[in-house]
Amino acid sequence: MSVTLQKPVANGPEFVKSLTWRPIKLGDYPYIMQAAGSMAQGQMGAFSDDLLNLVAHFSGLPRAVVDEIDEVDGEPVLNSLGDHLAAHLKKLQK
Repeated sequence: MSVTLQKPVANGPEFVKSLTWRPIKLGDYPYIMQAAGSMAQGQMGAFSDDLLNLVAHFSGLPRAVVDEIDEVDGEPVLNSLGDHLAAHLKKLQK
């Protein structure tokens, strides 16, 4: 699963034009649960930071690069990440 960026971001000498999510593994659950915990506790600042960490974690990009993603791509990136997580959960429910 991937998402195309309208405004590419620099990652060293290269420009990133799309993000591809890697498969979710058991070792990823602490990152996911940290974000879920922040949201459940109403800690929106921490939740926002956790979401960006998840984007970095599953895209393989450094967090500093993720921070440079333009706001025009923010919603599509987060929606795509949400779809990736939902597809994984759906697969687990089978």
